[in-house]
Amino acid sequence: MFKYNYFQIDNVDSKQELNQFISKKVEALYNIGAESVLSKITEREKLGSVEIGTNFDLPHIEYSGQEQGIILVNYKINHYYATSLFIILNVVYLDKDLGEFLNRILNDAGLDKLRNCRNINDLQRIVEGG
Repeated sequence: MFKYNYFQIDNVDSKQELNQFISKKVEALYNIGAESVLSKITEREKLGSVEIGTNFDLPHIEYSGQEQGIILVNYKINHYYATSLFIILNVVYLDKDLGEFLNRILNDAGLDKLRNCRNINDLQRIVEGG
């Protein structure tokens, strides 16, 4: 089973600030250096938009570790609300449960569920198929 975490941020000044926050969380949860995580997020964003829906981003961090998971962040930036689903994955050995979750959730109905998530219990229900 993959890890999942939820964070609500009431006010963030920039995407850079959000990415720094997430980098520190990934470091604590997955033992990947925060600077490395921030670099991976920045490199991915340079390749093109990670936005997959209105105010919904899907950045991902690829690494060679075994622990994989998601970090869902609902946040307020510049007077509007947005959601980011950060995916931490090993593309060579993708966690089966994580792959199934992503296949199930990456559609309009699934994105709406994630947008409306308000705590870790909500996220747990979504992860478990609710």
